[in-house]
Amino acid sequence: RILIADDSATIQRAFSLVFGALEDVTLAQARSFDEAVTLARQGARPDLVIADAAFGSRSGYDLCATLKSHGALRGIP
Repeated sequence: RILIADDSATIQRAFSLVFGALEDVTLAQARSFDEAVTLARQGARPDLVIADAAFGSRSGYDLCATLKSHGALRGIP
C-alpha cells in the first residue's frame, strides 16, 4: 500500500502508470494535506508514503511529521 500525496494531477497519473500495473501494490492518492492525513489514519494505512516537498500551503515534510506523531503510523517510510 502506497500513499501518493501530491497536488499535481500529472504526478498522480505518473505514479498510477508506474505502480498501477503491479498486482501486489495498492495505491491511495491524496491531492491535499488533509486528505493525505485522513487516508493514512483511516482506510489506507500505507506501507510507504511518497509526498510532494511543496504540498500546497504545507510541505511534504509537514505531512511526514504529522504522520510520525501518530503512534500507529510512526514506522512508515
